[in-house]
Amino acid sequence: MVKPAFLCLIYTYTTVKNRNTEHDSSEYDVPQSLGEQASLIYDDLKKYINVRYRYAKLDASEKLIRIIGGLAAGLIIFLLITGIIVFLSFSVAFYLGSLWDDFYLGFAVVTGFYVLMTFIVYSLRKVLIVQPIHRLMINVIFKSEKED
Repeated sequence: MVKPAFLCLIYTYTTVKNRNTEHDSSEYDVPQSLGEQASLIYDDLKKYINVRYRYAKLDASEKLIRIIGGLAAGLIIFLLITGIIVFLSFSVAFYLGSLWDDFYLGFAVVTGFYVLMTFIVYSLRKVLIVQPIHRLMINVIFKSEKED
């Protein structure tokens, strides 16, 4: 990603070059009064702030697109894994039920497994869920600063 200082340097160069080529009075168009100089500095400052503002909007939109894309991909993967787990759970429950000649017992064992997993995940939710999501969001938001 292009650094804002580089963009501003290019913008300033083209502004000065255009300002110098617009007038035929001399090779370098230097304002005569302090008021003209202040006016030019003020105009350049306004343009610089506008460039920085547009860069910030572009950077924020890029990060938002990355976050939304990641969430969409994560949702699709989550739905696929959920379908696999549901069908695998039914398969295991029917298999255990056929081994023990009691389908209720097979489904009860699978349900007990999920209850146990729920308690384990709930007790470790900060380590397994919250902290990785925080790290992921921080990496997405500040990724461009690490690359520069």
